[in-house]
Amino acid sequence: MKTTVSTYPSTLNSVFKGVVTSLVLTLIFTFIAALAVYISPLSEKFLSLTSLIILLVSVFVGGNIAARRAGGKGLIVGFLVGLGFFFLLILIGLVFTPQTLTLTTLSVKLVYTLLAGILGGISAVAAM
Repeated sequence: MKTTVSTYPSTLNSVFKGVVTSLVLTLIFTFIAALAVYISPLSEKFLSLTSLIILLVSVFVGGNIAARRAGGKGLIVGFLVGLGFFFLLILIGLVFTPQTLTLTTLSVKLVYTLLAGILGGISAVAAM
């Protein structure tokens, strides 16, 4: 009789590492953007676009790394990384700026994080 080994712990571990990677990249890129605005004559009006780009790139890379570590399942792993990062954003938002959490803002961020994570996961599988 053939026994199968569950890959759920490995997949969940990969998702966790993808979410942590996304968080670390977000913090690094945010620090660099803040430093650039502080030191240079860049206007603060670009921060909205910059924060969106930081979000997309960070979650994309997190989804990519998670799918590579999981050895495939890019769509599911990327989706879970995007979802995990979204919930992390909600928790951070509730702690620091609860008044800015609106349904519209949350809906848009959910779509962005899910798409970036999914695309990152799919790109990792395509590159394997």
